[in-house]
Amino acid sequence: MSPKTARILKTIDELENYLAKLTKSQKYSLADFKQDWHIYYSVERLLQLSIESIIEMVIGLAKLKKPEIYRETFDILAEAGIINLTLALKLQRLTEFRNKLVHAYSTLPLERIYQIYTKDFECIPKFVSSIRKFLTSHNV
Repeated sequence: MSPKTARILKTIDELENYLAKLTKSQKYSLADFKQDWHIYYSVERLLQLSIESIIEMVIGLAKLKKPEIYRETFDILAEAGIINLTLALKLQRLTEFRNKLVHAYSTLPLERIYQIYTKDFECIPKFVSSIRKFLTSHNV
């Protein structure tokens, strides 16, 4: 196994750990989410780490060009046939969300963050599956 593949697989393990924690957090209602800052900040950070893990994996893939901006990450994968365009668009929206979190471009409504972690992040396991298939089929 190449060092790049080992790094990607390690990142997948980390990502799956973040996803497991996010899934456990889904037991909270929107009211709980709004009232308890521990829940809010934990979820926000786990979402950020999850999205950054995805970006790191793409950058680590052999023979793929490095994106100039995070959003391009998924165009590169779609062009390479690793993910479909629908998944690429969903992941691009998550990347835009990550940028808003990290750079605090605007105040994000708690309802939107709640929606992302209870519904929208379902595309991340699909992404992991696509990356695993790519690694297996290309012996990267």
